[in-house]
Amino acid sequence: MKIYFTLLFLPLILSYTKSSGQDNISYLLGHATDITRGISTTQITDPLFFNNQLFLLGEIHGIQKGQDVDYDLVTLLNQKIKLNTYVAEFDFAKAYFLNQYLNTGDEGLMDAVFQDWVKQDAQWANQDFQRKIRKLRAYNQNHKPDQRIYFEGIDQIQNPALVARYLNILFKDPSLHKVHSSFRGLITALAAKNDSLIIALSSQLQTDAGINSLHIEPSKFAELKYVLRNCKSIKSSREGVLYDNFSDLFKMRNWGNKKLYGFFGFAHILQSVGNQGKFKSLAVRLEEDPICS
Repeated sequence: MKIYFTLLFLPLILSYTKSSGQDNISYLLGHATDITRGISTTQITDPLFFNNQLFLLGEIHGIQKGQDVDYDLVTLLNQKIKLNTYVAEFDFAKAYFLNQYLNTGDEGLMDAVFQDWVKQDAQWANQDFQRKIRKLRAYNQNHKPDQRIYFEGIDQIQNPALVARYLNILFKDPSLHKVHSSFRGLITALAAKNDSLIIALSSQLQTDAGINSLHIEPSKFAELKYVLRNCKSIKSSREGVLYDNFSDLFKMRNWGNKKLYGFFGFAHILQSVGNQGKFKSLAVRLEEDPICS
């Protein structure tokens, strides 16, 4: 990756610190941009801003304005530099169903994703996020297919049952029928949300899939490997999974010269090591990776 850029979106919070309140206010006034009416190119004063390859927007989850800023920024980047790849803080299965919604307008596909978040009482389960997805679909309808914004999910698996549903759809492809039977046990374990069995079966299939790789189209084989690695990592450290998935997709999708955008909780985009050196964010890991040099 050529260049890396982070924009951090936070609510305005005034609190007692060692410095004076007036100093805090002066700093904020000198480093603030009014985004209440959206984002435009005139508000981006850095002349090199659009030369970057990866744009990450960070937020505190639950702040309503973040959804508006996200929509404004990704559509601005789409218009200005034809960026259309949205690297998302949800898993590959949910990205698939949301992309299908963007393509078809089938509300049932989006409901499958959001109803799961509601059951988990997850921060993503909010109407502002849902409205933003609908706005993205409406926005896409005014653009040619190759210019439309789409999602790439890099988060840890959030609902194994949705992954099972995704695999059942994937294996409808005639070219994958010959390996479908090998995955039936894993699909059953995913549907049952049996984490230990998911890990065991996906680990075994990684070896089996390698044996069968000559019989599968390379791009589809890579997709299955991506699924298997995520299944094997279902209980792994989440930040590591985010990084591994980004790195895998970077190679699989040939992102070397592609503009990329992501919207994440702010902890994931902090560009310094936290928790007394114990926590490395996604951003730190990407900056340390040779692909980002």
